[in-house]
Amino acid sequence: MLAVVKDLPQTERIAVMDLPRPEVQPGWVLVKVELASICGSDLHAYDWTPDYQERFAGMLPAVLGHEYTGIVEELGPEVEGGALGDRVVSRTSIPCGQCPTCQTGQEAICDQRRILGVHYAGAMAQYVAVPAPNCHVLPADYPAELAVLSEPISIAYNAVLKAGGLQGREVAIIGPGPLGYLVALLAELGGASRVFVLGLPQDKDRLAIFQDNLARARVATSLEEMQALMSRETKGHKMDVVFEVSGAPVGLDLGLRVARKGGLVVLLGIIADLAQVNTNLAVRGEISITGSAPALERVWRRMLDYLYLLPAQDQARFGKAIGEILPLEKAGEAFERLAAGQGFKTVLRP
Repeated sequence: MLAVVKDLPQTERIAVMDLPRPEVQPGWVLVKVELASICGSDLHAYDWTPDYQERFAGMLPAVLGHEYTGIVEELGPEVEGGALGDRVVSRTSIPCGQCPTCQTGQEAICDQRRILGVHYAGAMAQYVAVPAPNCHVLPADYPAELAVLSEPISIAYNAVLKAGGLQGREVAIIGPGPLGYLVALLAELGGASRVFVLGLPQDKDRLAIFQDNLARARVATSLEEMQALMSRETKGHKMDVVFEVSGAPVGLDLGLRVARKGGLVVLLGIIADLAQVNTNLAVRGEISITGSAPALERVWRRMLDYLYLLPAQDQARFGKAIGEILPLEKAGEAFERLAAGQGFKTVLRP
C-alpha cells in the first residue's frame, strides 16, 4: 500500500512509500482510508522542529497522519461491536489508563499515551489499523469531507467549551489558518457578537475565507489595524475571549494585548520556539490563560452529533476549511506548499 512516511530525521523530508498492509492485532480493526488531512503537527514533523524531534525519537520511519475517515474492512480477534462496512473516525491516542491523569478523567492528555501517526502507523495511507474502542461509527450518510475534519473540529470544539458560553461576547482569533477558521465558525454559531481575526499581510487569501463564510468576522493584518477595528466597532472594549491559534512565538503576547481585563486567552497553537511574553499584562489585568488541545471521548461524541444535526448550509461552511483534495501521491508538493504558508487545509485521497 502507498503511505506518507517521515523516513529520515531531516528538515523538509517526507516520502511516499510502498509498504505492507498493516496486520490487525486483537481488539483492533483495519480501516480502508477514504480521506486523510494534513495537520499542523504533521507540518512540524516535516519541518523537524525540536519539539517533534523529541516526540519522534526512536520512532522513525513513521507513517504520518491522524485526521482521517474510512471504511472498516477487517475486524481483528476479540473485537466486540462494530461491523464490516462501517464508516468511522477514531480518536488519535491510546491512553495508559493507570496514571494520575487518566485516573482523574483526563485521558486525552495522558503522558504515556501512544499517538496515531507517531507511536503507531498513521492514516496517510491506503489502510490504517486502529484500536476498535477508539473508533466512532458514523451514520452512512455522514459527509466524508465533514468526517475527515472531525479531529481538528473536536480540538476547536474543546477550546470553545473551555471558554464557556460565547453568546453576546466579543471574540478574537490570533492566526487565520484552518483551525482558527473552525474556532471562528464555532464561535459565530455559538452566538458571539463579533469575531475579530488577526493575520499578517501575506494572509489576505486566508482572511478572505473568513470574510466570505462568517457574517460576524472582522479581519486585520496587523495589531494596529485590529486595535482600530475594536475601537470603532466595540467602542474601545477589548476582547472577552481570545483564541491563540497561530503557533507563532508572538501569539500569546498579542492575545494578552487584545484581551480585556478579566478576560480569557485560550492557547491552541503549537509553537516551534520559545515565546517572549509580557506577563505583566496577565497579572495586572487578571487575564486567565489556559491551554487546550485533545478532546475527551465524550467531547468527540458530542461534537460529532452536533455536526451531523447542523443544517446542510452550516455543514458546508465547515467544509470550507478544506482548500484542496489531492491524490496521496502528491503529498510531497502538498507539504511543501503548506510549509510555505500557501493554501488552506489540504486533504489527501489514497
